[in-house]
Amino acid sequence: FTRQNPGAKAALLSGPPGIGKSSAAALMARCLNFEVLELNASDARSKKTLETKLQDALGTRVFSFTKPKRRVIVMDEVDGMSSGDRGGAAQLAAMIKTTRTPIICICNDRDKASIRSLANHCFDLKFQRPMKPQICKRMLQVCKLEGLKVEENAMLELIESVGNDIRQ
Repeated sequence: FTRQNPGAKAALLSGPPGIGKSSAAALMARCLNFEVLELNASDARSKKTLETKLQDALGTRVFSFTKPKRRVIVMDEVDGMSSGDRGGAAQLAAMIKTTRTPIICICNDRDKASIRSLANHCFDLKFQRPMKPQICKRMLQVCKLEGLKVEENAMLELIESVGNDIRQ
């Protein structure tokens, strides 16, 4: 992946579907002991809805008997926010400027105008679809661990048939 804007308060993970953007966000949060509040941005397209859903979560900590956990907000499908142009993407950018709670935005279509504007406020991580040999090597390792015998040619065919979509 490539990255830009290293001093930002939020991150934007972009790239084609099925390559692990959401999994990467969840793994990063878990490794850093953050509680994840996950929202689908296509359900919070308008400015008012976004304010309502996020206001309570921003700047708060999660109570724990051992150590207070910080919260991270994962906004999935932010490229769906601009449907109907209801001000959601602009509101999200404004919230990023003022929040102390980390926000991870995830999208498939990085080239939308609203996303380009949002990216100006984010650490921009552009994911790329992995190559067939990379997927094949890992899948064959998993098969071996599971006790399955799969020929490399068959695995390559399977990977191609699902368009290199790791989820499939």
